[in-house]
Amino acid sequence: MNKKLFLVSIFTFVLMLAFSTDMDAQFRKKKKKKKKKEDTEYFDESGGFKHRLWYGLSGSLNFGGQTNLRTFNLGFSPMVGFKIIEPVSVGPRFIFNSLFIKIDNGPNGIISDVINEYGSGLFARYKPFRQFFGHVEYEYLISEEILTAPGGGLLLDPDDPTKFATDKISKDAFYLGIGYSSGAIISYEVMLLYNALQDKNIVDLPFSIRAGLTYKF
Repeated sequence: MNKKLFLVSIFTFVLMLAFSTDMDAQFRKKKKKKKKKEDTEYFDESGGFKHRLWYGLSGSLNFGGQTNLRTFNLGFSPMVGFKIIEPVSVGPRFIFNSLFIKIDNGPNGIISDVINEYGSGLFARYKPFRQFFGHVEYEYLISEEILTAPGGGLLLDPDDPTKFATDKISKDAFYLGIGYSSGAIISYEVMLLYNALQDKNIVDLPFSIRAGLTYKF
């Protein structure tokens, strides 16, 4: 079994386990209600479906620089969750990041460029407590990568020497982690995540921290 299939299997297992944990209690509760009332609760236009939805937004904003280099990173990631049952949510997440680069390239003058990254993910959350939750997510990104010359240094676009030469690459990630939510209707949250698909040939650590806001989570 390849690594990705194995991880997706784990993802499915965790989701099913979380679902089954509360299934018995949920079943007893709903068994007392009439079928018509159940249909109204789940599918009517008064909020039976909408009350199961929640929304989130995380972002990034940072500056960097060296002697002849300046960078500015701006990113945001909206998400929508659907509560299958009260502690278990699933939904999509979308990622948009832009890296603004300005470099003094000597005889070539000042070079300014924007490197973009975008993608989407599918997540599941299990929230057994009001303020703590588990999070698993598969993410797929398409990024622009600045090309480098064989002897080192950044390559310029031959058609526009004021821009960098770039190539699009795709990468995926499978995150496992835990998070804290402040617990109000509009809450802030912080997560610590581990990327199980991290490439072992790069120096970046497989851990990441996310922070953002949620509504009705």
